Amino acid sequence: MSTDNGIRRKLFGQVGTIRDADGNYEPSIPELQKPLQGKSTILRLFCRQCGTLLEITEREAKILALLDETELPENHGEYYFDVSPCRLCKKNRIGQIVRLLPIPRG
Repeated sequence: MSTDNGIRRKLFGQVGTIRDADGNYEPSIPELQKPLQGKSTILRLFCRQCGTLLEITEREAKILALLDETELPENHGEYYFDVSPCRLCKKNRIGQIVRLLPIPRG
């Protein structure tokens, strides 16, 4: 059984536990500037509450843009969503903050 788990972990990676959302994380600028890996993702989401950095689809980005009362820019790769908390946090979503911000350059 442990051999099966080792093979699964090598093939698929290991899923970590959800972090306690105790907050005030800062995004890594080099990580934000990296090219997206997902075929259907258009930009990133960073959670200040738990420090998670995710790639999101256009559908997800449109929902977040509505929450931020903004429109998605055409140059998606130059922006990211800054949220607190995110869908992975253990904390409740009361007082959720969503902001579309430019990725710092230079």
